[in-house]
Amino acid sequence: DITATKQLEERERLAAKVFDNSIEAILIMDAGRKIVMANQASTRITGYAAEEIIGMDVIQFRPEAEDAGFYAEVYRALNAEGAWQGEIWRKRKDGETYPALASLSMLKDPEGNPTYTILQEIDISAQKEFEQRIRHLAYRDALTELPNRILLRDRVEQCIASLGREKGTLALLFLDLDHFKNINDSLGHAVGDHLLKEIALRLNESMRQMDTVGRLGGDEFLVLLPEADADAAAH
Repeated sequence: DITATKQLEERERLAAKVFDNSIEAILIMDAGRKIVMANQASTRITGYAAEEIIGMDVIQFRPEAEDAGFYAEVYRALNAEGAWQGEIWRKRKDGETYPALASLSMLKDPEGNPTYTILQEIDISAQKEFEQRIRHLAYRDALTELPNRILLRDRVEQCIASLGREKGTLALLFLDLDHFKNINDSLGHAVGDHLLKEIALRLNESMRQMDTVGRLGGDEFLVLLPEADADAAAH
């Protein structure tokens, strides 16, 4: 009766299919952190061919600018707890870096000695770009790309808090456009939008790097001038 053997073979075939068809990159490393197995997703994400990736040291996927102390802490946690999960930066074959959500699991022999480490990771570049876009929309005016009311309020509050410590000055300039409604009514909103974008550009070009130009809405703008007294504001 070879039923048990057949069942074991079927489970092994299923495990191999799961390994190869996972959308996550899966790397298996030996005790020296050399890659001994890699699935298809890992070659697709990293850009290395299957024959190239086997035998590589996993450290080769670490960007040069990444803090070595961070990885030392990761491996400390892995050795102490047997697992680690978090966000890391990785490097593809062409040198491009990307953020990844990764998990590490350590396998040990019966005596408790490390044998293999399993690294699973998924490229979260698209997710990060989406989150950045959402943050941008939350704090920037959609038309002019200037800071909106929320970001302006935050920067004004920061300046006021700084003034409380340093006894300095700041200026706030409120600007609106005369007869702007006439432009929208006679030439159309597309022309009005173009005018608002051009004014935003010119205001920005007229300011110092430390200054903030924001759009409150409609044809209303606010300019924040840190370290500016009345004479500077008038100028």
